[in-house]
Amino acid sequence: MNGIKLNYVTPAVVALAGLLGSVALFLWSSALEQEQAQVRFQRAASDRVLAVQSGIGRSADAIESLEAFYRASEQVGRDEFRTFVQPFFSQGLGLQALEWLPRIPDAERRSYSQRAANELGLDFSITEMDPGRRPVTATRRSEYFPVYFVEPYEGNEAALGFDLSSSEVRAAALWKARDTGRMVATERITLIQETGEQYGYLLIFPVYGRGMSTRTVADRRTSLRGFVLGVFRIGEQVDALLSRLRPGGVNIYVFDDFAPPESSLLVFHESRLAGNGDGEDPSTRQELELGLHFVASISVGDRTWQIYGEPFGKAYDARIWLSWTAAGGLLAFSLLLAFYLVHLRARSARVEELVEQRTGQLKRTEARIRAIVETAVEAIITIEPEGIIESVNPATERLFGYSKEALVGTNISLLMPSPHREQHDEYLVNYLETGVRKVIGRTRELTAQRKDGTTFPMELAVSEWFAGTQRMYTGIMRDITDRKVAEDRILETAKMKSHLVSVVSHELRTPLTAIAEGVNLVLEGKAGETLPEQRECLSVSKRNIDRLSRLINDVLDYQKLETGGLPLRIQSSDLNNLVCEARKSFSREAQAAGFELELVLDENLEALECDPDYILQVLANLVHNAIKFTSGGTIRLITEQLASTARVSVQDEGEGIAPEDLSQLFKPFSQVSRDDGRIHKGTGLGLAICRLLIEKHGGSIDVRSSVGTGTSFFFTLPSKVVDVND
Repeated sequence: MNGIKLNYVTPAVVALAGLLGSVALFLWSSALEQEQAQVRFQRAASDRVLAVQSGIGRSADAIESLEAFYRASEQVGRDEFRTFVQPFFSQGLGLQALEWLPRIPDAERRSYSQRAANELGLDFSITEMDPGRRPVTATRRSEYFPVYFVEPYEGNEAALGFDLSSSEVRAAALWKARDTGRMVATERITLIQETGEQYGYLLIFPVYGRGMSTRTVADRRTSLRGFVLGVFRIGEQVDALLSRLRPGGVNIYVFDDFAPPESSLLVFHESRLAGNGDGEDPSTRQELELGLHFVASISVGDRTWQIYGEPFGKAYDARIWLSWTAAGGLLAFSLLLAFYLVHLRARSARVEELVEQRTGQLKRTEARIRAIVETAVEAIITIEPEGIIESVNPATERLFGYSKEALVGTNISLLMPSPHREQHDEYLVNYLETGVRKVIGRTRELTAQRKDGTTFPMELAVSEWFAGTQRMYTGIMRDITDRKVAEDRILETAKMKSHLVSVVSHELRTPLTAIAEGVNLVLEGKAGETLPEQRECLSVSKRNIDRLSRLINDVLDYQKLETGGLPLRIQSSDLNNLVCEARKSFSREAQAAGFELELVLDENLEALECDPDYILQVLANLVHNAIKFTSGGTIRLITEQLASTARVSVQDEGEGIAPEDLSQLFKPFSQVSRDDGRIHKGTGLGLAICRLLIEKHGGSIDVRSSVGTGTSFFFTLPSKVVDVND
């Protein structure tokens, strides 16, 4: 009886365990598949969202370039305008048009129309839109901002002459750009040249008269010369930016955060997997955020857009059938095992069935792995220890120009130029004998050779693996020609910049010295007597000559510091003594300006190694700025001994610096405006040079400020300095 009971209880226990295990496996594998589906979606969505984000950002760069072109030009003709903007339309940015809007006073309306007819060879008149969106002659206003230049002209004929200030939405964007001096984006609009139903937007950048003040809103309104702007059909722009990517089953939405909810959707780009309009209805923003999605923000002019990606249809649904297959397999195995325990005679048949099932799974796994390798973008090659190619993927054939049949069975050195080709087998032998890895497990840049004999730079990653006891190597290769070209261009640009600054500065010094000497001789009366009015004019000239000379010296110093051309003369120094010397140098200037220079010195300050001349230069700049930018009070020079560094602070009781200006202080040629709109005269390089000098010592410099209570500049130096450029 016990034997009979065992025969029935044991299969039941096995079957129950198999059922519970299959349920657990199903839950685990379905959760894993869901997670993998989400990862696949996030990767595909991020590629598309970032492509749109990057493309729109580059579109804004194109508008800024056009504004810089106008800012640097006294007069721009139609041919010059066309020549400058033409390259932007070949960059795949989805530009509908680039336009120039001059500021035309009412008194010059007729003359501008005649001039446009002569210059453009077209009938030109200033127009606006009536309620039926038909162009009519613009009503009389004090000034107009019509489209004067538009490229390309074909397809945008309707925009020529349209006065943007006649439209409430467009005018609001114009005035905001004019008053802020920054790029402004409109909300979604229907373009003048729109023939379909999609929305568009404008990127507007103001252009001011050369040499005219733009410090205040009133100045900017007075000196406004016109506007440059980009015109975009947002749907066509997104299509263009995504056209280079393969269909990925992702819908793209673009929302304007600054617009009301009912008009915030700028475009819905349905996945190309939908075919010809047979996809789904767009989701609302609330529905997007509740479901699986990917989102990124981008600043477009003065507005913030949110770019969403959502799965199209069931493109990223979890493949639950895999979980069912795995759970069913486990359950079937359990039932087979239970059946085996009951029916010993059918053991062989059941085992064969199970082996067949597992073989099928292995074949499917192998097929998936092969599909991944075959469709990979990078070239993948496997070789044997002797350097013989065992397999290649299609990307390898495309990269090197050889067929698969020509490569398999040949030595990998076939893909290398001399002398690496002759030395490659020696590399493999050395590795097998010594175990020292020079390439394996690392990424290296090498030179490869195609079938036609041409060479190219290549990035190579080699890994080692074993098929049983057989050692094998896998190499993944990528053509980095474009990256190398870009790096070479960057280096060449840096060299040209350094050479240009040096040549220009040197060529300016010689005539400046002669001019300064001549002015001094006249002022000293050695060239004859001068009238008081003449002496006043010459004094102004001398001050400006001195200022230009300081600017040239600052530019040269900054350039040398950037390129490591000013070595440090390091010696042991007492930082307290240097601070006292700086105070002594400025005591008379501070007293004349109504300041008190106060020392707060740490008596435990340790001697440190530095270049005392450069540290005095930094201190002098900070103290001079404190006197120049404040209107009295106490300026404190403070030293402190920290754990492994010494810190020096220069504190004033001035009006402080606005938080938005703090990040600009240490940038070259950056100057902060005062509350009255004035900017102190100077090169704007002082703090930038201070930063480079301190960083060259291995230290750091920073600032803290509170509006209305004062500012503190401080820098730290290590106790032992090594020139970071040596």
